[in-house]
Amino acid sequence: MKTFYFTYGFGQRFQGGYTKVTAKNMSAAREIFHKEAGPYFSFAYDSRDDCGVDRFNLKEIPLEEAHKNRPATKAENDKKTADWVEGLKKK
Repeated sequence: MKTFYFTYGFGQRFQGGYTKVTAKNMSAAREIFHKEAGPYFSFAYDSRDDCGVDRFNLKEIPLEEAHKNRPATKAENDKKTADWVEGLKKK
């Protein structure tokens, strides 16, 4: 297993931050990141140095925090809408 680093860019929610993901390869790391935090990141790196953590003084955003703050998926929004409509029908 290897640690991969995902950075956030200008104007993104965690601008100036990075999130670590441990996986067997970059493809698996991207899959985990997308599932847990959504598709919003700038670049993915396979080393802390390449990521620029120290050079740019980046702040670590734990994957759990990125997950809590990720945008809702379409399926989640559709369910919320359906639940809301059902609630209106019962009134």
